[in-house]
Amino acid sequence: MSCDQHSRQHYNEPETETRNDLCEYLACSTAIQYGIRPNIKDILESIQGHVNVGVIVCGPPSLESNVAKQCRSLNMRRNIHRAIFHFHTHNLHM
Repeated sequence: MSCDQHSRQHYNEPETETRNDLCEYLACSTAIQYGIRPNIKDILESIQGHVNVGVIVCGPPSLESNVAKQCRSLNMRRNIHRAIFHFHTHNLHM
């Protein structure tokens, strides 16, 4: 079942070009990486359109700091047609 069919089946929403594009992008952008950090700047810059994006980070303080810095930087340089990034952090204490 395609991502598109899956979303319509569960939510019964009409198909739109934007939904198709976003669904395809998310399906194709999922990658598992070991031993290296993802390039946060490239990932965030690849998100197009006037959308609100929640960025949730769980990791060491240096990772949190780096992602927060990228979100702030892109938000300060954004124009009306770019995404707005909302940074959140979550810590798991054991």
